[in-house]
Amino acid sequence: MHKILIVDDDPAIRELVGRMLEKEGFSVQSVESAEDALRFLRMTLFDLIVLDLNLPGISGMKMCEILKQDPATATLPVIMLTSASAERSKVQGLQTGADDYIVKPPSPPELMARINALLRRVKYGGVPAKVLEAGGVRVDMDRHEASVHGKPIVLRPKEFQLLALFLEKKGRVLSRSAIFDALWSDEVVSEHTLEVHINHLREKLGTASSCLQTLSGVGYKFEGV
Repeated sequence: MHKILIVDDDPAIRELVGRMLEKEGFSVQSVESAEDALRFLRMTLFDLIVLDLNLPGISGMKMCEILKQDPATATLPVIMLTSASAERSKVQGLQTGADDYIVKPPSPPELMARINALLRRVKYGGVPAKVLEAGGVRVDMDRHEASVHGKPIVLRPKEFQLLALFLEKKGRVLSRSAIFDALWSDEVVSEHTLEVHINHLREKLGTASSCLQTLSGVGYKFEGV
């Protein structure tokens, strides 16, 4: 199930867009400010953001710049919500890195078409595959290879996905629920499953295992340069 974050200071728009998305089977979280959204993004993984252009405090345009400059969120698709008269702002929004825009209030067919198009683009190659590195650990997403200080390590599929997730979000705390949502959203697994995978991954990381830190009662994070 795809997770979508709605960022808009208008409660009517949040409710309208949220209902549209939930009706289509998406998991939805909504906040009223960019500040709240940025805090949320440090702890939770999302597949797409619907972002109001004109927010109090940090504007939607500035938030988009922040997201696109952060390697952890640079590839996260963003759809800007704009007013019908904000032609110049639409262009500026796209220039800051927004992937698309839609005029408020959005119609269900148009909103769903744009969201699904972006999600398909991400799934089928719109976001370039990459090499992730930190703390001497390297993951080549194209070749599906991992190594520690230049020495290859053999990982099972979920271990590889878990390591890639940690490297992609390096320095950021990932809650247990965020990891489950990212890797096991369509599967029924026990709470113990994650611990087992973490332990196996640490064993295979060897000298780099200290980079994978446990924050008791909070989650995990990968530290390394």
